[in-house]
Amino acid sequence: MPRPRLCLTVVSELLRGEQFSFDGDQPISIGRTTDNTLPLDHKSVSRRHARIEADDTGYVLLDLGSHNGTRVGDKLVSKQRLQSGDVIGLGEILVKFVLVDDDAATEGMGGGNLPVVAAAVAQAAALARPMTFEDVFVPGGATTPVAGPKARRNFWPAIYALGMVLVVVLGLAAFWAVGVRPIETPRVDVLVRANESLPVDLSRLPAPEQRGWMRGLSRIQRIGTPADQQVADARTTLFHTLVSVRGKSPGSTDIPVYGPPLGEVILRVVVRGAKPPPEAADPGGMSVADRRAFGHRILQKADTFVIGKGSVNSYTWGIAKELDLAARLLEPIPNELTHATRASQMAHELRKALNRRFDQLAREIDILREQGKYPEALARALELRSLFPDPESEEHLVVNLFYEGLVEEAARAEREAQEKR
Repeated sequence: MPRPRLCLTVVSELLRGEQFSFDGDQPISIGRTTDNTLPLDHKSVSRRHARIEADDTGYVLLDLGSHNGTRVGDKLVSKQRLQSGDVIGLGEILVKFVLVDDDAATEGMGGGNLPVVAAAVAQAAALARPMTFEDVFVPGGATTPVAGPKARRNFWPAIYALGMVLVVVLGLAAFWAVGVRPIETPRVDVLVRANESLPVDLSRLPAPEQRGWMRGLSRIQRIGTPADQQVADARTTLFHTLVSVRGKSPGSTDIPVYGPPLGEVILRVVVRGAKPPPEAADPGGMSVADRRAFGHRILQKADTFVIGKGSVNSYTWGIAKELDLAARLLEPIPNELTHATRASQMAHELRKALNRRFDQLAREIDILREQGKYPEALARALELRSLFPDPESEEHLVVNLFYEGLVEEAARAEREAQEKR
């Protein structure tokens, strides 16, 4: 008994309306290329996707290791027996499988009249009997489109690329923050006199030759013990990148300084002989009466000076020094010890007011620098420098060095801002 004919109709939106008819004994290969018995030209169909074979009891669908798989209905299969009316899924293409008797209309295909053209070249070689009109043209039926599965998107390449970009960005940020650590511990040479204090700025350490870029210590965390405690010592200042080094007796010593990002810097301190003593501040040749009158005039002048935030200015330091002179002039004079003590106490109070103003301005400058407000920070630094006009004082040296560094930092920030614009 001859087998019924096989009619395959595309019912998905893709390639919708294409219909094919085959002899029942003919094995049908399905794939993307034209050398298949049933060619379906779509990217979701593999070159050798599936095969339909006849056996003693009917027809079997075999998956040929396709990339997107083969389905019957909603079931993913590798081998499946077919029934008339089954919908076969090949990637994104859906094909309806129908068995048709030679003498009857295709009930399973509907009542339409679309002609279905068989795959002429591949089928002609496969058919064992001459082609008839009915073999070539089979009445087509109305088809019901079935939505095919949506292609799944692969997000892993994008996630991998994003991760690589993130690693590179974090690496560059870490390099910029830490810099290139030198192979050897950086050393800074410091020359200071005995009994003299000198500030050292460690924020702009020079990079060793051919060692790449290197940042200085961003914040001093700890200062070690000098190798020779009779030569020099060091201490931090209110500015976190400045260290004050004080000479003791002539000689040389090494002082370790710790802080990020370098970790350790060695101050190699050489102490020279002390400066010659300054000339005596006492006016020479003054009589006792003149000394008393001079000292009292300084006291009267100081009494009109009110210590406060607004009154601490460039004159405060000079008045404190004058009061020290008045104390020295009045102390040896009988019955003037009380006035000498008062002058000394007033000088001490003025210096305390200077130190409080110094601390306040230093904190304000630090905050303004972190906010990038360099014009305001420079204005505060100028006011700070004016508080200590004596060029021999340690405070003047520290503030002047800090101010020069702040000017360079502001100029560098301005250049970077212009480059970004």
